[in-house]
Amino acid sequence: MLLSSLMATAALGIDMMLPAFDEMRSTFGLAPGSPEISGALTAYFLGMSTALLFFGPFSDRFGRRSVIFVGLGIYVAGAIGSALAPSMGVLLISRFIWGVGAAGGRVVVTAVVRDTFVGDAMAKTMSTLMAVFLLVPIIAPSLGAAIVAFLPWQGIFWLCAALGTGLALWAGTRLPETLPIDQRKPIRISVLKNSAGRVFGEPATLLPMLGITALMGVFTSYLGSSELIISEIFGRRDQFPIIFGGTAAVFGAASLLNGRLVDRFGMRRLFIPAISVYVIGAAILLAQAVGSGGRPSFWAFYPILAVVFGSSMIVNPNLNAMALAPVGDIAGTASSIVGAVSMAVGTLIGAMIDRQIDDSVTPFATAVLVSGIVTAVLVVRMLAVDQPEG
Repeated sequence: MLLSSLMATAALGIDMMLPAFDEMRSTFGLAPGSPEISGALTAYFLGMSTALLFFGPFSDRFGRRSVIFVGLGIYVAGAIGSALAPSMGVLLISRFIWGVGAAGGRVVVTAVVRDTFVGDAMAKTMSTLMAVFLLVPIIAPSLGAAIVAFLPWQGIFWLCAALGTGLALWAGTRLPETLPIDQRKPIRISVLKNSAGRVFGEPATLLPMLGITALMGVFTSYLGSSELIISEIFGRRDQFPIIFGGTAAVFGAASLLNGRLVDRFGMRRLFIPAISVYVIGAAILLAQAVGSGGRPSFWAFYPILAVVFGSSMIVNPNLNAMALAPVGDIAGTASSIVGAVSMAVGTLIGAMIDRQIDDSVTPFATAVLVSGIVTAVLVVRMLAVDQPEG
């Protein structure tokens, strides 16, 4: 529960603010329905991806516990700065700092799991953590909507700061150190260069990482544009927390299912069926979008979208486990490189997709299909070579 909560700090800084976008647009003088407000999400993700490059090596050098405490401190500072931001520019800077802090939890959780498990056991554990983690998107939008119904939108950020402080206290009493002192690695340019060379030079790590990046692009686009799609294109503003949370519930169910399926079949054998569901579902979404001029029926489009993203919750944890399996001796640094590359590039891809979404879901559906095809090609190529699972 603690590890899931540490992972959830990242999602908490995203999902709870989505219902407040209208009020935030008004505060910062943006036009109603403006996609510019999604810059608050882009800045957050860019902060996370930048910090991942540093937190990983630091966790390999100083241990997992110290990194999480530094990360949570920065997280709380960024949340407070965002709540006090007098302008959109200051908000973006504060959100970047907030994202830097959120990276600590992501690095520590992945590294702790990799310290403790390998192969299918790691994939199963990550799926369980991901399922609990996905409770946040189910609950957070409704909580955010309740807060803005009674308080200014800044109240959401103050609550995040309080929760970050509480997590630091919890981690202080319950988080063990999983990296023994004799296994810690010095921070040297040569060591970092060598680690990066192994990540980028090992196809069994590089190809899954690129697949994760492709999926990350459409996922960040969905987070940034979901409020616009649901509220404006489908005209269901009042139902946004329920729809967003319901989709997240499918994510969580798929992650739990993945843990059971990995136990029975192994993560590699699951990839082809899962990515096939993703690609076929994405093709149906695009056909609906094109056939309706970009405004398909909500009940035809959104259930398929939930299935597509649900299948990604089977693909993604397994890709992470595949990517880290050959580099377990540098788990912290490797996790940070994989996370930083996939998040930074994926966030920029997502921002470009968001800019194309106005009154049509066609650009988004196109991106979903392309991401699935790219991921399938990359990982099928890797699976064609008989690699051990670690």
